[in-house]
Amino acid sequence: GTAAGEGNTIRGNGENGGQVRTTINVAIRANAIYGNAKLGIDLAPTLPGGTVTPNDANDSDGRPNLLQNFPVLDAITQPCTVTGSLDSSTTHTAYPVRIDFYANAACDSAGNGEGEVYLGSLPAPLTAPGNFSFSFSPVAGKSVITATATDNNGNTSEFSACRTAPVNQTPVIAPMSVSRVEGQPGSNSTIANITDANQASNTLGITLNGQPLSPSPTITVNGVTISNLAINAAGTLTADVVAACGATSASFTLAATDNCGVTATGSLTVTVTPAPAAIANAGMDQALCSAGTTTTFTLAGSAANGATAWSVVNGPVSITNPGALNSTVVFTGTGAATLRLTVTGSCNTVTDEVVLTVYPSSDADAGPDRTLTCATTSVTLNGSSTASGVNFSWSGPGGFTSNAAAPVVGVAGLYTLTVTSAAGCTASDTVTVTSDLAAPNAEAGADKTLTCSTTSVTLNG
Repeated sequence: GTAAGEGNTIRGNGENGGQVRTTINVAIRANAIYGNAKLGIDLAPTLPGGTVTPNDANDSDGRPNLLQNFPVLDAITQPCTVTGSLDSSTTHTAYPVRIDFYANAACDSAGNGEGEVYLGSLPAPLTAPGNFSFSFSPVAGKSVITATATDNNGNTSEFSACRTAPVNQTPVIAPMSVSRVEGQPGSNSTIANITDANQASNTLGITLNGQPLSPSPTITVNGVTISNLAINAAGTLTADVVAACGATSASFTLAATDNCGVTATGSLTVTVTPAPAAIANAGMDQALCSAGTTTTFTLAGSAANGATAWSVVNGPVSITNPGALNSTVVFTGTGAATLRLTVTGSCNTVTDEVVLTVYPSSDADAGPDRTLTCATTSVTLNGSSTASGVNFSWSGPGGFTSNAAAPVVGVAGLYTLTVTSAAGCTASDTVTVTSDLAAPNAEAGADKTLTCSTTSVTLNG
């Protein structure tokens, strides 16, 4: 029988391991037949036997066991897959036919083997002559493969010619060094090189954390996500790798299983670096005196590790370029306005604010020009301003200074009045003081004489 424990061990015989001479329907399956002096199975009508009975076309010969043709195995190119064919016509063979396979440490000297270790049979028996393929698990130290054919009536063939399977090599997994910054956009990277000496890498059964590559899984560990996995024939395994905000370094398990069922594993580590923190500095508060209907400010913000944007919190202002740290701002009228600088980083957003103030402008009136005369040797300068709470400051010739609104001066020249508001806004005006001090001339005329006859004279001034 072919069930576990039902097979026999037939070894060490000085003749054939098993021989069928004249009868038919003798099934010889799933036994351990090896180490015998002659054939493992000999379908020989006469003694002594020990010679391989060649296959015949369509398998039309007769006893014993109808001289059932044995399978013809192809040269084995893969460590755990054997292919071949059976030439037995449906006229002479009772189908379905079961093909059994065996592993041996060495081939029989006849060139056709024995059957040391039973590997199994085709999952589905042959229903007609033709080709077959059988996958098996290699047995260590027993790479010589043979097969037998048993028809539906139990007629078992001799062993096939030996074929040697190449030694299976375990897949090799070489994980790459992969690193990501949290919160940054993902990118496609080579995450491992996976090779196999016996088959193309893209025919291996690849899994990541137990999930097969097809369909490509999406796997997240500690906030690190791997997706879009692909491997080429040379073994380059690529994937999209991204670390979300808050992610930490994560390990993933790669596994590669070859056609023989041999699996190798490797650990892939994705190192995560914290995202640099966004920094926002809106600059120092600014104040200007009104320049008229509108006043222009230049912002002095600074930022790091993020995208910048200015916005108006309140106030009569417009921002020329909200994305520029040093944008100009147009302020309409007077008063105060608050602007906010927002910096959006990979994993954090920060803000800072700045206050812009426009003070009303001052005005100055130095009064009308003045004139010094001989009779008027000093004059009062009449400084004034429409603004309240202002300070006056005069300067003039000879180092003259005064903080009075209406100082008295006695020297001709140009006088400058500067008016300063409480906010520091200034305005200036000038006044000119001239002098007219030239003395008049007097002519009394010729001297005159009074006489007895001229008792009066006229003075000609």
